[in-house]
Amino acid sequence: LEWGSDAAAGALKKGLPLILSHHDFKNMLDESTLEDLTEKMSAMKPLAIKIVPTGTTSSDGLTMLRWVNAQTDECRRIGFAMGAAGEFSRVLTCALGAPISYTSFGDAVAPGQVPIKRMTDNFDVGSHNLETKIYVSLTTKKNPEFVNSINQIFRQSATNAVFVELTHTRLVTLDECGLLNRFSGIFIDSSERLLQPSDLTKYHHLRWENQESFSTFIANSIEEYKAS
Repeated sequence: LEWGSDAAAGALKKGLPLILSHHDFKNMLDESTLEDLTEKMSAMKPLAIKIVPTGTTSSDGLTMLRWVNAQTDECRRIGFAMGAAGEFSRVLTCALGAPISYTSFGDAVAPGQVPIKRMTDNFDVGSHNLETKIYVSLTTKKNPEFVNSINQIFRQSATNAVFVELTHTRLVTLDECGLLNRFSGIFIDSSERLLQPSDLTKYHHLRWENQESFSTFIANSIEEYKAS
């Protein structure tokens, strides 16, 4: 039920179990507004709070994923950014701690909503949890075939992992959002390395290369997971 609505007020007064939500179909929330809203909604003691603003950059989606990842057991958080730029955050929200994500049956009913077949068949979102290993591609040109091929490797090997694209995103953005350590590998095509920081040594545990070598890296990583 939507925060501030009569329905939510009535349900909370009766002590009914519910997800208390807030949607902003026009804007992204700044940090102070997000913090204030979180405090007020959590104080109502719902089962979970869902906050979904509209993002215009991948940084907005990462902000919401960081917010989800900071939840406590007292009140679960569901969050991502609406809009095309935030599509990846819908895919990754469960891997960062959200109990559920949202998808579409048929036509999308919210900007950036991902069809259920893609969420289940390509990304296997229903299996995601805090143990899910996350791999990302930082690119200026989308390549869904490459993304699908990597996720297919995960599915065939029964590996709890997911691979998504973040367009027009720099490594420093991942670093600044505080989620860099949550990623197990990053693909940056050699032709796009000039768009990244000149000093890549601090990211030595990640990867940037061509598709073939990244696929090999993924296969070797899967073997290491199985061995451990």
